[in-house]
Amino acid sequence: SKFTLSQAMTVDKHTKNRLTLEALKDEIAEKKRMASDTTWNTVIEQHGQAPLTFELRQRQVLRGHYSKVYAMQWSRDSSRIVSASQDGKLIVWHALSGLKNCAIPLRSSWMMTCAYSPEA
Repeated sequence: SKFTLSQAMTVDKHTKNRLTLEALKDEIAEKKRMASDTTWNTVIEQHGQAPLTFELRQRQVLRGHYSKVYAMQWSRDSSRIVSASQDGKLIVWHALSGLKNCAIPLRSSWMMTCAYSPEA
């Protein structure tokens, strides 16, 4: 079968685009390899422990939800906390005292996350 000039140019463009795509894939793979030059497990093996260690201590237990808490978020100024629970409530807490500022009942108990507005 014979190709017309237009068909031959289309095949040539397709081949050129395929080669460009393969080159871009290789470039992306190389950049990923360079960015992830090690893993956390490798660092721990080399140093015997995690290089940044810290100790978490429980300061206060906030009581108010009747079911599993799925998410919480600190306000921008760290003065309040909002928590979302499987009990269908969002609770806003005063962070220093641990007291509830308000409890917001929701229409559904399928609350999986919560957040503060960046402006607030």
